[in-house]
Amino acid sequence: MIKHIQFNTKLSVSKYRRLIREKPWLGKWDEASLKDIKDDIKAQLVSNQDCCAYCGLPFKGNKDKQIEHIAPKAKYRYPQFTFTLENLVLSCMYCNDLIVKGTKDTIIAPSSNQYRKCDFSIVHPYFDDPEDHYDWTDNTIEVLIQVKNNSLKALNSIKMFDLDSQYMSELRGAITIRKKLKNEMPLTNDDEILITKVLNYKTI
Repeated sequence: MIKHIQFNTKLSVSKYRRLIREKPWLGKWDEASLKDIKDDIKAQLVSNQDCCAYCGLPFKGNKDKQIEHIAPKAKYRYPQFTFTLENLVLSCMYCNDLIVKGTKDTIIAPSSNQYRKCDFSIVHPYFDDPEDHYDWTDNTIEVLIQVKNNSLKALNSIKMFDLDSQYMSELRGAITIRKKLKNEMPLTNDDEILITKVLNYKTI
């Protein structure tokens, strides 16, 4: 299921403080000169996350771990939060797809320079506990996600990341089955093949 991510207090970009303060990078996240800082940030995020911040599913190798800006970094959105540490998480390729989120605003009421004072429209991976926003129903084959406590954030997140789609439900179901099988009995080759096929469905 989707986890609450504890903020990594070791996450630091102090040696890049001057670079960030002078903001030559504003709107230029993909500049080659910023590769070192991005690599450092990603390495520290990897040590803190074992699943996607949005769908909660395990990553499929290193290529599936992508740095995600919760508040979009685009020039017409929130470039001032490009290197705000609590705005950075790892997400899978599916959830980080530009078609899914890149052009969509995740903030209802922005604060020009104070990230924590922004009012977010989605379940924030650091600030919100998913248990307060989502309910789950395990029907053996699928694990279904529902809105809890009439949470508008949950409704927005489910819609934005397609969390209630059939394949997302099947993926959660496959992971749940796998955990149950591992606890009760060893998996057969057929079990592994079946689960792998379902997990690979995420990339389609």
